[in-house]
Amino acid sequence: MRKLTIKRTKSFVGCLGIMKVYIESADGDTKLGESICKKLGDLKNGEEVSFEIESERAKVYVIADQLSTSYCREFYQLEEGDEDIYLTGKNKFNPAAGNAFRFDGNDSKAVQEERNNGIKKGVLVTICAMLIGGCIGYGITTAVFEIIRSQEESFSADEMTITLTKGFNQQAAYGYVGAFVSRDVEVLVLKERFVFMSSTKYSAEEYGEKILGDKYDYEKVTHDGLNSLVYTNTAKDGTTYKYHLYCFKTDDAYWQVYFAVKENKADKYADDIIEWAKSIEIE
Repeated sequence: MRKLTIKRTKSFVGCLGIMKVYIESADGDTKLGESICKKLGDLKNGEEVSFEIESERAKVYVIADQLSTSYCREFYQLEEGDEDIYLTGKNKFNPAAGNAFRFDGNDSKAVQEERNNGIKKGVLVTICAMLIGGCIGYGITTAVFEIIRSQEESFSADEMTITLTKGFNQQAAYGYVGAFVSRDVEVLVLKERFVFMSSTKYSAEEYGEKILGDKYDYEKVTHDGLNSLVYTNTAKDGTTYKYHLYCFKTDDAYWQVYFAVKENKADKYADDIIEWAKSIEIE
């Protein structure tokens, strides 16, 4: 037997989420990639935890939850031995990978391949082939929006409703409770339940600010009492997008609603985004 210690460096990215630690084991009950694993315990933001593990060669995994394991996970290959092991890491901003936890100095070819495959899966599922490239900032994946002006239509995502237009189609986006896509415009809805968080003391606005952290130079905008965080980001192909993040707090969860649009069309659709955001209702 030996002791495995993992230190999760404190970070605003994913600060409210509790990571789960698993290890390869013949008597495990959870499949992660090609490995059968058992849970060792939980890992909170800024926390250091230790576990007693066997001496044989095994992979240790850190995940956010079971729903996102196909793209939001990290493994570290432990070699056979009896010496204690100390690992460090933190959650890193990349919405396409679910802001996954990353071990420090974990740069093997196998790890890089798994990270790249996870990002591809996250992007393809989340944007439903609408995203040209890039990332969404608090947490989340970038999307391309264009508003098609037509008759109003209401859409639902879990306990939330929003009024958009008939130009939008509701699509499945793994890890999100709602995704509404038009030809060049997309709305993504995330719900983070309190039961999976280490802290729920933040207001909706504070929660949004912690999601974006220092990654983007965002602007706080208020319209008719509704607050948003507005920022821009340039994708890999050189296209710049403007994002509008609206956050809400209910009795049991935080909600993130992202609107995004190409920067050269941002002014054209600014008023529409405000009206759509004002139509949001959460039961």
